[in-house]
Amino acid sequence: KSVSMTDAVEAEWKNLGSVYTVHLAKGSYGYGLQFEPSEMGPRVTQVFAQSEAERNGLVQAGDVLVELDGTDVTGRRFEELMRTILDSKDIKMTFRGRAAAF
Repeated sequence: KSVSMTDAVEAEWKNLGSVYTVHLAKGSYGYGLQFEPSEMGPRVTQVFAQSEAERNGLVQAGDVLVELDGTDVTGRRFEELMRTILDSKDIKMTFRGRAAAF
């Protein structure tokens, strides 16, 4: 039996781990995160060195954005979400991923 894409996405979602929230202020080079679209939502592809996100220490490549400022991002267009992030001076982002527990 072949596994449907939905089953594969669901399995990957479960493997992502816990949900965590970070509050970031935009630095001179933005927040220091690069995203790509994925079936689960915007996925972090890179955390830039010496960025606000790196200094925070939680966000890792592979984590998936699930909320912006407390609003679920499910079903929103990738470009719209990136514009919201780029236009903000500070933002609260909730991710699902492998963030280290403190």
